[in-house]
Amino acid sequence: MDPSLALGAAGVFLSLADPIARVHAYLERVEETREVKERLRLILYPLSNYKDSVSASNESGNAFRAMVDSLSLPVKTPELVALIRGMIKFCDDYTRVLSATIGVAKQSNKLISDLDTFMQKVERTMPEVCETIKFFGKHYDPKTGSLDLANLPEFLTARGLRIDGKNKKKAEGLSKQVEEGGRSVDKAIRAAKSIGQQNLRIKDRRLMKEFPASYKGLFKEIGHLKATKETATELSSNAPPWLVELAKILERVQKTLPELSKPTYRYPRVPGSKSTSHRR
Repeated sequence: MDPSLALGAAGVFLSLADPIARVHAYLERVEETREVKERLRLILYPLSNYKDSVSASNESGNAFRAMVDSLSLPVKTPELVALIRGMIKFCDDYTRVLSATIGVAKQSNKLISDLDTFMQKVERTMPEVCETIKFFGKHYDPKTGSLDLANLPEFLTARGLRIDGKNKKKAEGLSKQVEEGGRSVDKAIRAAKSIGQQNLRIKDRRLMKEFPASYKGLFKEIGHLKATKETATELSSNAPPWLVELAKILERVQKTLPELSKPTYRYPRVPGSKSTSHRR
């Protein structure tokens, strides 16, 4: 799957904060036996991680976007170094969002498989929470550790989380965000082209190792999400408007990274020859 499309499809998990927060709140306060409480702790852990990682991802994503908006064109080496550091932070935070979501799905699968009596109680008292747990649990494959996104668009629609023709008020309310996102998209595309066309050099070897590892870690986690190209395209439309195109910078830097780290070649000085530095 195209990296930009994959990142956009995964971006839909930033829109699930509300239904997941309801599950978290319910499971934290529910009165149950000690045995059930012990089982619930297994899902409370990734739920807490999801909440914290979404907050961190939104913060680093906004900082990343602001950094792109303030770039000078053509991009200068110090700006590129700062940009790569911002990319690493965003990739790591976003990876944790996906990892936590997969963890929620894994534990939801166990709840609906092993705690039928408890799930019946949830269905009676909090049907919305029950549906969220069932959705993640039913579409998680414990054999492969993957989450199938085929039915996620319908799940979003049922909870009013999708932006489409039937939800014009919400769409209009986000027009300013979309407009700002469009400006970021334009700047991101131009910045990506600038990075690929210039003869920039980065000397920080640790940075040159950290970014590929961070980038690969993100897409390794995205690999646990199963979706057709059509579903991924549909889900991408519900991601933050700037997210998909910022992926172009991630992809461009990843591809040009070996070039960015190549040292400028200098001819070796011949023993006994005189230096010409005095002529400068």
